[in-house]
Amino acid sequence: MAKKEKVTCPECGSTRIVKKGRRKNKFGQIQRYKCKSCERSFSLRGLKGRVYPARLIMEAVSLFNRGYSMSEAVRQMRKRFKAKVSKSAVDSWIKEFKNICTYHRIRGKALKLFPPEEVIFKKTFFHQIPYKFQYHRAKLEMFIKDYFSELGRYLKNIPKKCPDRMFLSGKARGSRIKLDFPVKAKRKTNYACRLAGLALVMTKNNRERHEVVQDFMLANDTATLACEVPVYLYRREVGRFQFLKDLGLDFEEGITGHIDVIQIRYGYIHLLDFKPQATKEKHAMAQLFLYALALSLRTGIWLRNFVCGWFDEKDYFEFRPADIVLKLEKIDKGEMRKYIPQF
Repeated sequence: MAKKEKVTCPECGSTRIVKKGRRKNKFGQIQRYKCKSCERSFSLRGLKGRVYPARLIMEAVSLFNRGYSMSEAVRQMRKRFKAKVSKSAVDSWIKEFKNICTYHRIRGKALKLFPPEEVIFKKTFFHQIPYKFQYHRAKLEMFIKDYFSELGRYLKNIPKKCPDRMFLSGKARGSRIKLDFPVKAKRKTNYACRLAGLALVMTKNNRERHEVVQDFMLANDTATLACEVPVYLYRREVGRFQFLKDLGLDFEEGITGHIDVIQIRYGYIHLLDFKPQATKEKHAMAQLFLYALALSLRTGIWLRNFVCGWFDEKDYFEFRPADIVLKLEKIDKGEMRKYIPQF
């Protein structure tokens, strides 16, 4: 879940920011800020040069990609924003963002499997704080095949079989575990950044960021299968890895966590975490590694089939969890194929 974060200046990066009134347009008010370091005035994210607010545009695109007709998307936008939205406007937005919002390529096939109202399954878990678990039913049917079928079963079964009691202890949360690994993440270019950039123009405040990015990616990105997925490791499972003990990991209560985004891309399961100011993250690798280890043990899918990454709207960092095990753990030759594809 999102943590409250100070507003930063887009010019100099300073957090010495003060509110400087609001400006009005026909759709509402926009908060203005001033940086006390460089004296620049600015407002938060938005799509430049638009008559309609960014939130309306992106929600219209999302509604269409979820399977609603153009007419229904227009009707909902008119009702929600009290704005005169035309079909031609929505159509132009869909075409403009189609290279980023790639779901339109499979929209027709998905509609044959599930109606718009049923295509996304949702359940809120109350694990100290609310977590909105979601998965896309049509994508699971279309993309989860053969060896990866256990991932689909896990996602469908977790609403009924999640060991909720484990999640009620703050000590067991994977996001609080700090480990340093002798493996470096690679900084890469990824569509997750562009999707996050479009999603973030819809946010009213920083607390909304995680949920808005997740909702947007699930509706508009072809590869995104599920969000806020609960995962867990029992104490005995963590204890199987000697190097975790050597690194000082306290596993008395097991480990729990929620994966922000799960994708299937290029034959790998990608576990992604949205991290505002991704370049400053110090322990995202440890958190994601433990989540990958947990999902591997829960599904029986070998760790070599997982890729992990964290991102914001500007930067994306990626690593392979199998590399960490190979670097730190003594693996028998009979086990090597679980970590090295060509072995």
